[in-house]
Amino acid sequence: MHMQPPGCGSLNKRRGDNTMPLLPRWRYMTPKAQRSARRLGISAGVLVLGLILNVPLLWLVIGLAVWWLWNGLQRRR
Repeated sequence: MHMQPPGCGSLNKRRGDNTMPLLPRWRYMTPKAQRSARRLGISAGVLVLGLILNVPLLWLVIGLAVWWLWNGLQRRR
């Protein structure tokens, strides 16, 4: 017998889908949450790409810090 976690409704039982997405759906996220998710994704992508291309980590961190500050200042205008 397949046990479902507590809180799974009958809809999940009918579809046989008892999984939950790792990230909430984009359209239900607030604009602030979308900005935060986008910034985190870009930062992670830049770090991974920089490490693959063998760019010094200090340069990556400084570059990301400048980018975050620039975006923060642009948003306040």
